[in-house]
Amino acid sequence: MEPQTFTTTTGPLLFHLTRVSSNRKTGPIPVSTSSAKTCPPTCPLAANGCYANGGPMALHWREVTNGNRGVVWADFLEAIRNLPKGQLWRHNAAGDLWKPGTVIGSAALTQLVEANRGRRGFTYSHHPRTPSTFALLNLPRPTGSPSTPAATVKRKRTQPWPMACGPL
Repeated sequence: MEPQTFTTTTGPLLFHLTRVSSNRKTGPIPVSTSSAKTCPPTCPLAANGCYANGGPMALHWREVTNGNRGVVWADFLEAIRNLPKGQLWRHNAAGDLWKPGTVIGSAALTQLVEANRGRRGFTYSHHPRTPSTFALLNLPRPTGSPSTPAATVKRKRTQPWPMACGPL
C-alpha cells in the first residue's frame, strides 16, 4: 500500500520526528509531533488541559501545524523505518492519529504499524476506536477496567474510554 499525502484545505499535513527528545516525561527517545489538524474535535482535553497548547511544545506544534516544520506522511514513515531495531519511541507527543472524518484511518494506521515493525513505538489517541482499530493495534477490546498502558485501553472514570494507549 503506497503512503499518500494527507491534505486539508490549507495544504498537506506535516509530521515531525525529534530524534532525541528533551521532554522530561519521555526521556531522550525519539518522539513525533503531528499537525494539530489530526486532533479530533471531540477530544476532552482540546480546550481544557491539553499540555501541547502551552510552553515550548506549543511553539513547535504550531510550526508543524502551520506547515513550517516537518515532512509529508511518506517521508515520516521512512524516518520511522530508519530508526534502529528495538528502538523505543513515542508517536504524537502532540497531535493524534490521522483520521479521514471522525474515525482513525485504518490505511494510515496500517502503514504506521508496518513502518514500526521491529521497533517499540507506542501512541495515545483521543479518536473513537472501531473493532478494526483494536485489531490493527493488537489490543483487547476495552472491558472498563484499567490495565497496563502498553497492553490495553486506559479509561478515565468520568468518560467512556477517551484515550487509548497502545503499541504500534
